[in-house]
Amino acid sequence: MHDRIMQICTYDLFQFAYIPSWYEQLYELSQLAAPEPWRFRQPLYETQNTETPILERYINQVFRKQAVDYSCAPEGQAGQIFYLNQEFACFHTGLNTKDYKSIYMCFNRNKRLDSLRKWCFKGFTTEDSEQGFRQAVKRQRKRFRAWKIAALCLGLVVAICLGLYVVLKRKKML
Repeated sequence: MHDRIMQICTYDLFQFAYIPSWYEQLYELSQLAAPEPWRFRQPLYETQNTETPILERYINQVFRKQAVDYSCAPEGQAGQIFYLNQEFACFHTGLNTKDYKSIYMCFNRNKRLDSLRKWCFKGFTTEDSEQGFRQAVKRQRKRFRAWKIAALCLGLVVAICLGLYVVLKRKKML
């Protein structure tokens, strides 16, 4: 487990990897992903990123969650959360394309010797777009399917409980 913690020793995306042209990358992701409103209608305050501030926060939080889960995962399960090997890294963003293909955030090993970051952002990709990341993405896809099934089951349980609560409330049994 010590090796895993050393590989992702930060929960901050920008300390983990060098990411050039971040706002342009987010715009490209917003075009790749299924349509969503990625900006606030009436923001309370102005931000640097006016086009995709919601998407930016979302990706940062997903990375943080994946990094924490990776660091705390039981032996043998960490690779299902965040794929890391000597040259590649990736994680499932939780987003899908218009055609319901999963989108992954991918990294290459940073070759620059003067950089403090071990990884360099490669791009957002789907499971069928780049040969070099296919194996990593396949492993992530399996993990995310299990997560979606668990979330669906939890959602059904919550919906059933809420429905039961409403019925009992109407009959004044609560």
